[in-house]
Amino acid sequence: QVLVVPILESVRAIPQIHELAAVPGVDVFFFGPADFSASAGFRGQWEGPGIAQQILQLKDVLRSAGRHCGLLTTSLENLQQRQRDGFRMLGLGTDSGLLLRSLHQTLAGVGRDSVPAPSLDPRERRPVQAILPNRPVGMQPDRPALIADPHGSFGLELQAGVAVRPLVGAHNGARRLTTSLVTLQPLASLDYHTHPFSESITVLSGLLEVLVEGRVYRLGPLDNITIPRWLPHAAHNPDPTVPAVLHTAMASDTPARTLVAQSFTEVEMPMECSGLPGAERITRIQTAARIQGVGPQAEFVDHFNADLLPGLEMSGGYARFMPGGRLPAHLHDFDESICIIEGQATCVVEGQVHALQNCQTAMVPRGRVHYFRNDSDQPMAMIWVYAGPQPERILVDEQLALTACAGEGSEP
Repeated sequence: QVLVVPILESVRAIPQIHELAAVPGVDVFFFGPADFSASAGFRGQWEGPGIAQQILQLKDVLRSAGRHCGLLTTSLENLQQRQRDGFRMLGLGTDSGLLLRSLHQTLAGVGRDSVPAPSLDPRERRPVQAILPNRPVGMQPDRPALIADPHGSFGLELQAGVAVRPLVGAHNGARRLTTSLVTLQPLASLDYHTHPFSESITVLSGLLEVLVEGRVYRLGPLDNITIPRWLPHAAHNPDPTVPAVLHTAMASDTPARTLVAQSFTEVEMPMECSGLPGAERITRIQTAARIQGVGPQAEFVDHFNADLLPGLEMSGGYARFMPGGRLPAHLHDFDESICIIEGQATCVVEGQVHALQNCQTAMVPRGRVHYFRNDSDQPMAMIWVYAGPQPERILVDEQLALTACAGEGSEP
């Protein structure tokens, strides 16, 4: 007799799990947690954030179809837990697992533990981030998370043909951050002005020309420009028929601008130009570096932070989640704006579950435990902005995101 045992070692199996369960002649499905984690961007981790739950969900689907499941166990306690979970083919250990655990334990003992990198470039080294069992002391939230719907919000006209709809800001309790949707009608322009804080502009649809002290940048959908404080800039929609829709972010909860009368000699900047060192920064979606490992089935693009633009007050970028993609439960030491620009997202914030789409935006205040996931069968994308100079996330136990917080400002 032949025992047929497919091994599931990639998150690519998630959308095909029902088809796999229906394959005749298969006796047992075996999971490889480490490879499964690596395929989700968590190289060097036995089970990265969210991976254990993903495997349990896949196991339940297979078991409901009458298939047995198995995996390697990591300890006596884990062996007993896996039996209670319903796994019936249990491996007792491998030399590679012993070696990895020994390396991580030894490196952790000298404060040098990190995620293995596939190259010798020291810039690829990332420390292993511990998942905290509780919210850090002093991080108790004082405001609820809120959902902003731009289609039902008030609008303002900045200039003829230029309208803005606020998403996150002082009007809904955000601190040190304002995000908005801005629409420039065909051939409309916004005159030169400055801000006492930095601004970031991402094109959602249409075309946009941004002028910074005369330097002219032509941007298309999902391209971004970030402009430091006090730098004179203007905007123009060059299309005679199609509006330009933008997502804007400002490092302040009280937006202000000062018009600039000075004129500048215009210089067309080449498409490959990434901006002027020490001034504006351009990120073009076609050539932007993708960051993996933040969450399974998710990739990130950093538009701006204090490493990319020294002295910047905020950080943010673009993220795309494939079906089944998600982030681990986390919180921040600052407020956050998350605008869903493609597909549908599920936002979980301390016992509340929100479905977001069509540029609906979550305002998650400092200290609120949350995460996003893509429960649909289509890609989902977001523009995220933090009211802090670095994209720092504090990972915590997922149960904190699933349970209502009784602290001040929590919603009933």
